[in-house]
Amino acid sequence: MDERRVSFVFPDPGHGNTRALYYWASDHLFLWEALRLDGVAVEVIVAVRDDRARNLYEETLFRWTPAGAGLNEDERSFLEAIQAAR
Repeated sequence: MDERRVSFVFPDPGHGNTRALYYWASDHLFLWEALRLDGVAVEVIVAVRDDRARNLYEETLFRWTPAGAGLNEDERSFLEAIQAAR
């Protein structure tokens, strides 16, 4: 972490889907938004075991937010719904 950027690392549990990533992200959503509102860039890093997992997570993260963008209302609502369902 530096003054204007912080990185969060998600270790792939090897289940072959992104469910664990969604739960992990929903647990961090409000922290990430608070950091962004304070002008801190948030970077999510996924540690994977193989290329198949890398492709799966890469597609998922790209759909969530393009580089440099905050969460849009649909993404925010989606993650809040996941949090509420837990």
